[in-house]
Amino acid sequence: MILQNMILKLNKRGVVINAENEELIITGNTNSLSDYDLILLKENKSEILKIISKKNTLQNEERGDTYIAPLTNQQRNIYFLESLSVEKNFYN
Repeated sequence: MILQNMILKLNKRGVVINAENEELIITGNTNSLSDYDLILLKENKSEILKIISKKNTLQNEERGDTYIAPLTNQQRNIYFLESLSVEKNFYN
């Protein structure tokens, strides 16, 4: 839960955290990251990767002839942030 709060706080500062091939991809307002933030990200990399991969894994179910379009990175980020937050909507 502490890591989820850290990810949410970083997002409020404009920092976006994604995962690709077991690496953290940090984009957005990276200038707002302090040395302490970077240390926390490095120390907790494996746990953050687990959180992100768990939230980004979507169940693809067969629904007859229905086409399921893949999510964009922005849609995945919104879905991930909303799944971490109990109260807030991150859309709009």
